[in-house]
Amino acid sequence: MSDEKIKILIADDHPIFRLGLREIVESEPMFEVVAEAENGEQALQLLQQSIAEIAILDINMPLLDGLAVVRYLKKAGSPVKIIILSLYKDEKMLNLAFDLGICGYVLKEDAVEEIIDCIKAVAQNQNYISPSLYEFFFKRTIGKSRLSKLDLLTSTEKLILYMISEYKTNKEIAEELSISIRTVENHRFKIAAKLKLKGKNALIKFAIENKSKLLKSKKHKKKE
Repeated sequence: MSDEKIKILIADDHPIFRLGLREIVESEPMFEVVAEAENGEQALQLLQQSIAEIAILDINMPLLDGLAVVRYLKKAGSPVKIIILSLYKDEKMLNLAFDLGICGYVLKEDAVEEIIDCIKAVAQNQNYISPSLYEFFFKRTIGKSRLSKLDLLTSTEKLILYMISEYKTNKEIAEELSISIRTVENHRFKIAAKLKLKGKNALIKFAIENKSKLLKSKKHKKKE
């Protein structure tokens, strides 16, 4: 990502939720909330003016729901990247949203913890989904294109997993990537959750078994 701030629109019909989400998003220096909308129609009008690169849309809004906004934008060829906020742990709803071309799907109950990571992933042209919905998304990716479990991971997660395969400690990984040890620990937890790995040594065992694939991902990331 460049040094220029990523412009974001938030659309939700609950003012208090919008305010709280805005504060969380803008706690990240690289993000700027340039507009808010209280219904889908207002969100669509703002997005048609190309004011934002990423739009965070509640799936349930007055006048136009979040998915209706997505349909209009995609039909118009809009380049804006869409993150959907939803109350539903619903496989059909998730599949419909991704079929329409969204990039991220976050449960509202997870938004406080997940929205920053979601925006970062989407800004890097990666999909993001709340952890409790990984099973649905994995079924989707396997069913559509025979992808491996590694395709559930972001490029950063793959890089960290590769470093784990080289027996690097959390401290060594943190120093090499210029992040905190706590951030490394969070990444390890999310990787294990996505891959459904349980047990003390399951993560390092998986990393070692897939080291060659992870090395290819590491080389590809360097070229980008």
